[in-house]
Parts: sequence; structure tokens; C-alpha cells
Amino acid sequence: MAHREFNPSQAYEKAVEVLEKASNRYGFKASAVDGDRYENIWARDSMICSLAALMTSRKSLIKKVKLSLSTLLKFQHRHGNIPSNVNPTTKKASYGGTAGRVDANLWFVIGFAQYIKRTNDLPFLHKHFNKLRKTMSLVHLYEFNDKGFIYVPKGGDWADEYIQEGYVLYDEILYMRAWQEMAWLSRKMKKHIKKYNERAERAKQMILVNFWPERKHIDSEFVYHPTIFKKVFKQKRMKETFFLPYFNPSGYGCRFDGFGNSLALHLLEMPKQKEKKILNYILEQFSRRTKYLLPAFYPPIFPHENDWEELKANYSIKFRNKPHEYHNGGLWQMITGFFAAWLARHSPETAALYLHGINRANSLGKNGEKWQFYEFIHGKKLTPGGKPLQAWSAAATIMAHEAVFRRKEVFK
Repeated sequence: MAHREFNPSQAYEKAVEVLEKASNRYGFKASAVDGDRYENIWARDSMICSLAALMTSRKSLIKKVKLSLSTLLKFQHRHGNIPSNVNPTTKKASYGGTAGRVDANLWFVIGFAQYIKRTNDLPFLHKHFNKLRKTMSLVHLYEFNDKGFIYVPKGGDWADEYIQEGYVLYDEILYMRAWQEMAWLSRKMKKHIKKYNERAERAKQMILVNFWPERKHIDSEFVYHPTIFKKVFKQKRMKETFFLPYFNPSGYGCRFDGFGNSLALHLLEMPKQKEKKILNYILEQFSRRTKYLLPAFYPPIFPHENDWEELKANYSIKFRNKPHEYHNGGLWQMITGFFAAWLARHSPETAALYLHGINRANSLGKNGEKWQFYEFIHGKKLTPGGKPLQAWSAAATIMAHEAVFRRKEVFK
């Protein structure tokens, strides 16, 4: 393995410690530091932390997975929505801010299935299976026109202060996986799985065609809308080196989506040529220069660009998306954790460099502190930003470490 500034086992134990601190009798919180609702149980955050916990053999962490699921289920909306976040103490649940959170539902279904796969807790499955069906029935309505993709409003997923909206790579991949998980869970329940498999397969084919546009696919049955599909070939865009982040009636977004492409590597069965192009792009762009960390979106949007005013106007409390910060080119340990875990299957030596990048970032602090597990790292200054003691920053270390050193998979 590559040279390290500190022992990876030390970093792993620090991460476990933070994940333990960032949890309580209701499950995984967003952070071990209270305030700004980071003390709440968030569907997205808690399920990502759950994926990491399920990769370990630590019963105390795995217990928190079930607690997280149970808390979220307790506050499921009568329409089927899983709360974006909930404060169990005040019994106040939120299903979104400026827009409803689509990905909360999808992460919940995926996290629930991963828990059952790892623990075989069949009584828990039998008790709650109909609630999962209710959630997916609701999300299916987000297709609106029944054409295979869900429509995500601006602010409707984890990138809640970014500019993407419409048919979003990240969300469509989660949608596909949620159908796959429903098929698996239905089989365990000895119920019909055909409709779930059909929806998952159609979603997969549509993602492969629409988010990596190629002229040879113009007449494909899986093209979502021919006019929008043809628009991308007239746009000024990057070379075909990764899956594009989103499209909507106005056309395509063309920046690199670190989270979406990392999930694509894990969950899409894509041609090896495409896989290699994504990998080469990441290795060329986000290695030594970024200290082996992946961004949320890249390149950043700058004040002189057309998208700047739209980005600047999209915030709920205060503007956080300055160039190289937060979603706008900020580097995320959490996203890097998913990528490093995938890369460990193919090149453990290279994956170890990204694990080291995660650990280095998590070791940073402000005012002389160390091991503060901040939310993200500035894309240019490489300084920490956001909230400290972030649970999913700790989960990134655990996820990548288990994959690199123990050859474990994030998704079973």
C-alpha cells in the first residue's frame, strides 16, 4: 500500500468513534454536533451511514441501523413519504424544505433492503413490507407521464442548493436500485416480482441511453424525448467521458456529478469502455491536485457564468455555494468513500490513495484541532468547511477501509 502520514487503523477507529457519537436511541444523526437540525435523524444521511455500519461486524453500529429505520417508519406520512429528517424528541418531521425530498424515499428503501440482506431480520421485513410498497407507489407517481423516469424539482435531493432539476442521474440510479431491492424483498416475501424487475430493467436501459447521449441511440426506444436528446449534440459540452448530471425541457447539464457517477460505477451494468472513461477522468482530474478527493459537481460555477444568478438565488438560510465550496466544486469525503469502495475491486493500491485522501481530510480541523470530520473540503484551498463531526464523513472512512482491506462490498 502507498505511504501514509498516519496509520489507517487509527483513522478507522476515529471514524467508528464519531459514528457512535453521532447516534442515539433513535438511530444515526447527521452530526455529533447539535444545531441547524444536524441532531435530527435524516433519511439520506442515516441510510448512507447504515451502509457503512452494515459493512462492519460491530453489533453496536448495526443496531443503530434498525433504530434509524424504525424511527423513519414511525414518522412515515400517510401518503407514503419517508421524512427527509425527523426530530424524535419534539416529534417534528420534515418532508422537505423549499421542495420535497425525493431521494429520502429511495435511500430508505435501499437501506431497508440492505439491512435485511445483511441480517436476515425477516420479522422486521414482514412487519413493514406494505409500508415500503406504499412508499414506492408514491414515488412511482413522480414519473407523472409514466415514461420511466421520475421528475425531481430543484432542491429535491441531496444537492438541495444546487441548480439541477428534472431528470437527475443520481436520483434515477437510486430509483432503479429501489425497484431492484423491492424485487428482492418481494421474493423473500414469496410475492410477485415481475413488475418490479420490469421497472428496474427499463430504468437501467433509459439511464444508459439518456445520460450518456450518443448519436447511434437517436432512434432508440429508450430515448426519453427525441427533441431534448438531440439538443445535447448542439450544446457546448465536455467530451463523452462520464454520465451527464441531468436533463430537463431546457436541455442537458454538462458538469461532472461526483455522486451520480460514483453510484453509476457501483450500480449500473455499463459497457467496460464507459467504465474506463469515467475512471480515467476521475484519476486525471481528482488525484494529486485534490488530495484524492472527489467533488460534488465540477467544474465550479463562477460569477461570470450564465448559471451563477440561478445558483446564487437558491438557498434556504444563507448562500453556501461560492466557487470551490459546498456543492459548487467542494470536495466530499462521503462521495469519495463510495468511489474508493468501488475502485477497491479493481485496483486496491489506487483505492488506498483515495482512502488516505478521505482520512487526511477527516483529520483536519480548525484552530489547531484534529480529527474533526468536517462536511466538505474547499476545492482549491483544501481547507475544511461545513459542519464538524459529520456522520457520513466518518462513514466514508469505514466504507473505503472495509473495501480496501477486507474486500467488502457497499451494496449486497
